[in-house]
Amino acid sequence: MKILKLLYPEWQGFGADNRANQGAFTVHEAFSQGNKFVEIDVLQKEHLSVEGGILGRSSIAKNSKQAFDRLNVEQPDKIFMIGGTCGSEIVPVAYLNQHYHRDLAVLWFDAHGDLNTPESSPSGHFHGMVLRTLLGDGDQILSKFVPYPLSPSQVTLAGVRDLDMSELEYASEEDITIISPDGLTDSRPVIAAVERSGSSNLYIHVDLDFFNPGDFEGAQIPSSGGLTMEQFVPILSDLNSRYKAVGLSVVEFASINPDMAAKIPALFEKSGITCQFR
Repeated sequence: MKILKLLYPEWQGFGADNRANQGAFTVHEAFSQGNKFVEIDVLQKEHLSVEGGILGRSSIAKNSKQAFDRLNVEQPDKIFMIGGTCGSEIVPVAYLNQHYHRDLAVLWFDAHGDLNTPESSPSGHFHGMVLRTLLGDGDQILSKFVPYPLSPSQVTLAGVRDLDMSELEYASEEDITIISPDGLTDSRPVIAAVERSGSSNLYIHVDLDFFNPGDFEGAQIPSSGGLTMEQFVPILSDLNSRYKAVGLSVVEFASINPDMAAKIPALFEKSGITCQFR
């Protein structure tokens, strides 16, 4: 199976500043020993305007097309991505869901749901809309990058603790599985969620705001509570031993602190799941 290591340092999904761009490069440095990454070249500075309720929509579409074109050339079976914002997830998740004919369970380890629409979003930042778009209910221009939307049964929100009311209502209406941080004392709830999805392939999304900010600093939108990295190790380890992980991502590091970035590859090494997969 072909593995692609992808560096996609977009920041426009947040758009208010470009810290996620520099953060992605900092994480890349922590992983880069002996690992060759395919880099998607994005503008590090540009003026963004609101279009259709989304800050920087044209730039997000341009970056997404470039990234999709590269994936379609490379045709990987597995993707490890160091991304900028959660907005980068539209690319590997949509690609792998198509590649595996919707046989893909998506574990969304995140403090936030990313389930807003341009109409419901309080900020207009696409990183808070990307999962809703992947579910087939987003902006018409950006939804074109998702030819095979996820079904709600494929998705599990794990560790969420900061949902807008509209996101909570949508998740309830669509019966999307939600596991609070208190429900992650062991791996059983996420394993049960993967089993319910009926999928044999697994995508693991890790937004670094999933972690307790007292244990890990530097996330783009930190949220109080959450697990420590040590508490997350056995969960990742169990997932890695039970399922075929075909996608793994690290996003939303908004710092240039190399010591903090070094904690991320150390976490995966302890868990037995690395950018080389198993």
